[in-house]
Amino acid sequence: FKGNWMEQFEPSQTKDAPFHLLSGETKQVRMMVQQDEFGYLAREGFQAVRLGYGQDRLAMYVFLPTEGAEIGEFTRSLTAETWESWMSGFENREVHLELPRFTLEYEASLVEPLRHLGMRIAFNPERADFSRMGSNLYLQDVRHKTYVEVNEEGTEAAAATSVGVGATSDPGEPVRVVVDRPFFCAIRDDATGVLLFIGQILHP
Repeated sequence: FKGNWMEQFEPSQTKDAPFHLLSGETKQVRMMVQQDEFGYLAREGFQAVRLGYGQDRLAMYVFLPTEGAEIGEFTRSLTAETWESWMSGFENREVHLELPRFTLEYEASLVEPLRHLGMRIAFNPERADFSRMGSNLYLQDVRHKTYVEVNEEGTEAAAATSVGVGATSDPGEPVRVVVDRPFFCAIRDDATGVLLFIGQILHP
């Protein structure tokens, strides 16, 4: 996946800014800054922004817990039902957005999850049957690796193994969304509802 933002961040506006970690410490990050019209959602405990890619079929959704709230409180409230209700609640608003650049890498073995789902024999060297591919074959490991980079131009992501918008007549003062603490994000195909990536960013 490689998508450019519909509204790209101006690199000259990117600045050093503090990001507050779960430990209570802060670290300096490269904070991208933009004020424009975005899909916006505010609910008890969090605010969220939708950043479209390309022709606006794909988008990144950034969910920022309210200051003082734990990211765990947000993830515990995340269900299929709440997700769908949130997706239908975004409205266009003028937003002053500050979002850190970040790169995310994740790698894990899928052996135990696959065994838990019932795929046990394939990992057993005495019982696995891959005779159509060759003799004496069995699965030793299945690994999943993801990579996501978010910068001023857009997002590049890799993994191995229709939306109606209405404009308000009076946008009023811009909403401030300063992503300076742990947050949750997702890349979604809004035409199908399929989630391509989800994750929580604790340490950009």
